[in-house]
Amino acid sequence: MVATGRIWNNDAVRFCIIFFSCLLVFAVIYLKLRTSTIIDPFLAFNTWLASSILNILGESTQADGVTIASSAISFRVISECTSIVPTGILAAGVLAWPSTIKEKFVGVAFGTVALFIINMVRIVTLYYIGIGYPDFLDVAHYFIWQGLIILIALGLWLLWTEKLVSPISRTSNFEKEPKHDEDQETL
Repeated sequence: MVATGRIWNNDAVRFCIIFFSCLLVFAVIYLKLRTSTIIDPFLAFNTWLASSILNILGESTQADGVTIASSAISFRVISECTSIVPTGILAAGVLAWPSTIKEKFVGVAFGTVALFIINMVRIVTLYYIGIGYPDFLDVAHYFIWQGLIILIALGLWLLWTEKLVSPISRTSNFEKEPKHDEDQETL
């Protein structure tokens, strides 16, 4: 019991346990919901919004359920094409980081909106890559944008930890620096 308490009092270990536990819960929920109809309205909204943005940019696209179609290209927006997974990763990091409930709420809310907007940019750019460079579409879709959006989620989390979390929240209650006597030498 004492060893468990010591481990839990270690900030890095506590962060990892909470982070990976949140990721596990998120993954289980996501894997159950990604193929269910409960997510369809969100997919349709992503499709409609991306199509609307493309039309504002001068394209002539139609949104039909989860499909964006034009005379040049047609593709489906599935759950993996949304910001759900990067948002789950960001939220796990925010929930695991030592901060107040208010700071966690701001981090998750800000990150959710930012990743949703960035994902719209992703869908729009993939549309243009599909039209202009169809041989490059799979590389851009599966390798460049997938990795990039995860890195962006990490960057948003780091931004949140540095700019939106108070220094008091970042200071651990468990691991304070040991006090040194004035006459003790420190290295």
